[in-house]
Parts: sequence; structure tokens; C-alpha cells
Amino acid sequence: MGTPGTLTNIFLYPIKSCAALEVNEWPLGPQGLLYDRVWMVVNMNGVCLSQKQEPRLCLICPQVHLDTKNLSVNASGMNPIFVPLDGSSEQYQAEPVHQSKV
Repeated sequence: MGTPGTLTNIFLYPIKSCAALEVNEWPLGPQGLLYDRVWMVVNMNGVCLSQKQEPRLCLICPQVHLDTKNLSVNASGMNPIFVPLDGSSEQYQAEPVHQSKV
């Protein structure tokens, strides 16, 4: 058996098809890395978008803030969106980000 490897960095993707979040350590949840691939961007019909349809999804940079228990969604030229991690939908309201086809 070879020498055991050392894990130095972890890449997780809180939002499917968006930019990765690089961390040196991260907690585990019941299904793997906590908050990894938990959210997705959907179109007006509720269908999940991927970089195949929308290559610019990679420009969306999610950040999970464990200390404040929120997810911030950042993109150049836009105000950040904050989503609470506790799952309470009463604390935030969905708003349209754009009204034109991309």
C-alpha cells in the first residue's frame, strides 16, 4: 500500500454550475460536504440551468458564511444576495434578477 495522501484544499459548489468555493477545511453533513450543491439556478419554468445553457453561471460566486449562517451570492456589477442557511423561507423573498433573455 502506498503512502497516504494529504488533503490540502477542498472545492465545493454551493450553487450547481456556479463558481467553486475553495476552503482548507469544511464540516460534513449527512450527505457529504455541508452545503455542497444544495442550491440551483432555475428558469421561469423551474427548470435547472447549467453552464451548457448559460455559460455565464460560472461568474456567480457563492460564499457560505458559517459564522453568520448565510449564503451570499455575488456577481460583478450586481448587489449581493443574502440567503439564510436555516431554511426559513419567511426571512427572504425572491426577486427578479433580470427581465430580459440572456
